[in-house]
Amino acid sequence: MRLIRLTRRSLCSVGFLVSASCGSEPSQEQHEGPQEHERTGTVASPIQGGATSAVYRFAVGICAGLTPGRCDRICSGTLITPNLVLTSRHCVDVAPTGTIDCATATFGGPQTQDTQYWVTTDSTVAQTASSWYQTSRVIRTPGTKLCGHDLAMLVLSSKVPASEAVPVTPVMGTMLDSSFGNTIAAIGFGSTSPTGTDYGVRRVREQIPIHCIPGSPTQDCTSADRAFGLDDAEFMIGNGACFGDSGSSAFAQNTIATRQPYTFGVLSRALEAGSVCAAGIYTRSDRWQGFLAYGASQASQAGEYAAPQWSNYEDPGPFAARALGSTCYESQGCDSNVCGSLDAAHYFCSQACEPSSSTCAQGFFCAATAGGGLCFPDSQRPQTPSDDGCSCIVGRRSLSGLSTALIALGVVFLRKNRTRRLARDRTLL
Repeated sequence: MRLIRLTRRSLCSVGFLVSASCGSEPSQEQHEGPQEHERTGTVASPIQGGATSAVYRFAVGICAGLTPGRCDRICSGTLITPNLVLTSRHCVDVAPTGTIDCATATFGGPQTQDTQYWVTTDSTVAQTASSWYQTSRVIRTPGTKLCGHDLAMLVLSSKVPASEAVPVTPVMGTMLDSSFGNTIAAIGFGSTSPTGTDYGVRRVREQIPIHCIPGSPTQDCTSADRAFGLDDAEFMIGNGACFGDSGSSAFAQNTIATRQPYTFGVLSRALEAGSVCAAGIYTRSDRWQGFLAYGASQASQAGEYAAPQWSNYEDPGPFAARALGSTCYESQGCDSNVCGSLDAAHYFCSQACEPSSSTCAQGFFCAATAGGGLCFPDSQRPQTPSDDGCSCIVGRRSLSGLSTALIALGVVFLRKNRTRRLARDRTLL
């Protein structure tokens, strides 16, 4: 039976990871993982067969807990600005366990408070004294879809000194650029087998082939590959990623030895083949340019430094827009300070309106809600209302971001003050 799993690692709850035994604190002992095997269908995420590494400090460990080093859960991440870490959204939001079905699986709300995530540049998370940075804010992808949307960014409360770790560059153009080659280096804090408990130590495995990239003219994915639930915003690599490696990057192999490594994206889920962590599925950075640029802008403002050059790409994308009807990520990205959705997937800058008097601007309609209404572009108007006049029943967050209610003309979801939503997906690592 094939399984596709998320690759985070819980230390105290078997419910956090399917088929994962509960461990205490991570072991610093190195375990040599099995060699590559044929892919079957389960998902996990440690760097299996990798070597421990005290270098590559831009590949960070993420600890969820009240204090640094005392972790309830462990994930991996990548420093992309002095105070911004790229990781997987399922490391910070509730996500499905067991087999992932990309058509139905969704993200839940936050697993814990944003400030209870700690990041270390040290080679192990099983320590409380060295190189820890507290998260001040988590930035998540908009909507609730999981496959292809499994990204999050942690804004740190202080900057990591360049003498300690130099941030890497996300690929913002296209990973299909032949100059990047077709192999990656995986660096993460996961275990070395699906049932292993040796997670929490940085390991690196190099020269892993990129198996397929949806839509690539030379490395397109087959129907068999697609059966694992690959989204167009994802790609698949060969064996190596395991539990605890969730959120770790796939670095372009030919850049890993340079002073400026590039990341193609972060690990979402993987396959299991018995005792082997098989093919890994990653969310592509080049499909989320606007989101990454938005995070870089927010982090640089918080840290009071100039945004990195990679965030100033030619197409500013929807996350740079603030006007009514613009695609948005969260409320503070809109001039109106209101970011809403009718389907929990497509978010737009909105504003309050009165349904009975059509107070929205031309080209917009007012979606009635329990507390009044919100303006949305005409392109989002429900097309086929149900017999009772309501196209669907969906919850919306009030403008305070605290309460929920039903709406009349569809589901309205608000993102205000960085409140979070559900997301659909398959099983994750």
